[in-house]
Amino acid sequence: MVGEQTQSARHQILDAEKIVRGMRDTRESLEDAVQDAEEALAALLTSGKDRVQAAITLSTDTAATAELSVSYFVYASWEPLYDVTLSTAESAQISIRRGAAIEQSSGEDWNDVSVRLSTLPVSKELKPSRIFPRKLTAFDPVPLAKSLDRGPLQLAEPIIEAPVIIAEAAAVTYDGPGVTYDVPARITVANDVDAARIALDTITLPAEVFARAVPLRDETAYLMARFKNTSDEPFLRSNETLFSVDNQFVGLSDMPEVPAGDEGVLAFGPIEDLRLDLEVLDRSDSDSGILNRSNVRDEETRITVTNLGDAFYSLELIGQVPYSEQDELQITFTADPEPTERNYDFMRGILKWDLEVRPKEEIVVSVKESIRWPEEKLLK
Repeated sequence: MVGEQTQSARHQILDAEKIVRGMRDTRESLEDAVQDAEEALAALLTSGKDRVQAAITLSTDTAATAELSVSYFVYASWEPLYDVTLSTAESAQISIRRGAAIEQSSGEDWNDVSVRLSTLPVSKELKPSRIFPRKLTAFDPVPLAKSLDRGPLQLAEPIIEAPVIIAEAAAVTYDGPGVTYDVPARITVANDVDAARIALDTITLPAEVFARAVPLRDETAYLMARFKNTSDEPFLRSNETLFSVDNQFVGLSDMPEVPAGDEGVLAFGPIEDLRLDLEVLDRSDSDSGILNRSNVRDEETRITVTNLGDAFYSLELIGQVPYSEQDELQITFTADPEPTERNYDFMRGILKWDLEVRPKEEIVVSVKESIRWPEEKLLK
């Protein structure tokens, strides 16, 4: 009897624990619902806060109908949004759907309003600058021994190899030209809540599709698109841009600024079929002298690009060799095949190869570099 009653009590305890767990789960969901309701209510009540009021007295001798316009400054901001789609068909195109995110903290909701967006900043300087008398001073060099005779508590004047002319200079910044956008439809922007997102228009431009590989840092090549902004308006810099390839979403990244009439290059994610491998085949440091001070370094690097897929790619392969600005530090290199550009993108020592990679093909690029420097110096 005791055993049966104990077993029955245990079953009752387990059933009660199940009920308690269910009540806890229900409580958590109810608490989340209450929190969501409170946030929604707070968003609706933001426009009821205290604000500055203006009282205007109007008088007229005869009956009339008048329209009163009130202008005032409030805190509001916007940022550009883009949705970029690349079509890799035979005639490749890039479509850029432009939008904006608008938020404001004016103290009241903007209900059914017309909005104009502008990139022109409010001027930080309202008056011209002043200039002051320009005084020049020439200093004679002071020998080191003479400056040390002043005692330990005095600071020596700086040693100057030639007379120095000192003049004050001011930093100047310039605001570039701006553009404005009229939102095509009236919108509603709540006060002090998440930004309202709106769509502006879509611009479609012809594009050149290619691959770019940086084997020193990456294991795969990346899909790229080059285009020219033939529209009359610039594409602004944006930190929140959606990228798609053939209507398939590939990721979220930033959008660089592309002025009107300028060329832009955008990336659309890795190409898993284009594999990269960088291998240092030979690196030798020769020693000379009794102290075994090395002053010669030879290195050979092999880059292998393998196309595992069935697509054909035009590939920009980016490599690197060291460079020097010292006559006593001599750096030479050879490459097979020869790079298309030796100072790619105006950067010394950066190499670029323009390659055509066929399906199931493997391309090998070899780079040999030789470094020579004086025996009494160290290489850094």
